[in-house]
Amino acid sequence: FLFFFIIKFYSELEGISWWTSSDDWNIFQSLGRAIVVDGEWLRAGEDILDYRPGIRYFFALIHIMFGQSGFAQKIIEPWLILCSSCLLMLILNKLKVNKFFSFTSAILLLAILLGENYRWIISRGLVAYHSMFMLLLLSYLFIIIDLNKIYNLILLSFLGILNICLREDHIFLTFALIYLSSINSFN
Repeated sequence: FLFFFIIKFYSELEGISWWTSSDDWNIFQSLGRAIVVDGEWLRAGEDILDYRPGIRYFFALIHIMFGQSGFAQKIIEPWLILCSSCLLMLILNKLKVNKFFSFTSAILLLAILLGENYRWIISRGLVAYHSMFMLLLLSYLFIIIDLNKIYNLILLSFLGILNICLREDHIFLTFALIYLSSINSFN
């Protein structure tokens, strides 16, 4: 799985290829670059931050760590998909779901994301894969950690805020996770 994407994007180790002009990837790339190169850490490329500020800072961090390399940004999404599939299996195992069903669900998630038209949008800079990973990570952490300790709640709150910054429309999912975990922690 990962070998395929490494071969596919190997030519971008020392450069960036641009997609069509209206893709989210180009917009978030430009805003992330403005954060790093122009020093717009608070402004983040716009006067009013109204559209997914988290991914801009993520791309800015990638620019700082890897420079002007498209490879790092494009290989992260396949990693997030693979890790999300593993997290789904771990969540189902923790919930004492049949091991075969857990494994099959993880494979099915991979099949859905790699099949049909979804495969064409992997590594296009869409925030959906980043947010999917964060939601599954939050779900797994809510299951395995002790919520009676304040530092665990602070960690989960911070991760929840990061997820909401990635995709503002996931605010209700994040709050639902917090609510359901608080119900389970009192039982």
